[in-house]
Amino acid sequence: MIFGPAEQLTLTNVDLQQALHAYMALDNNVLACKFIADKASVSEGLAGLGLNIDYVGAPIADLIKQGYAPMLW
Repeated sequence: MIFGPAEQLTLTNVDLQQALHAYMALDNNVLACKFIADKASVSEGLAGLGLNIDYVGAPIADLIKQGYAPMLW
């Protein structure tokens, strides 16, 4: 999952785009936060790169319930 400033960075950083595409070739489960992407007007650009755009609140809550710890920096 990517959200926040990383969404805008993804649109401008070719190295990051290449890394995401390499990851997506292995597991096409890259999700960008729809709420933040819509707010920053970057949803269409991210979708154009092949990322899935959806709300991430529920998936993050489900992962925390399963015992995963979110890493934020």
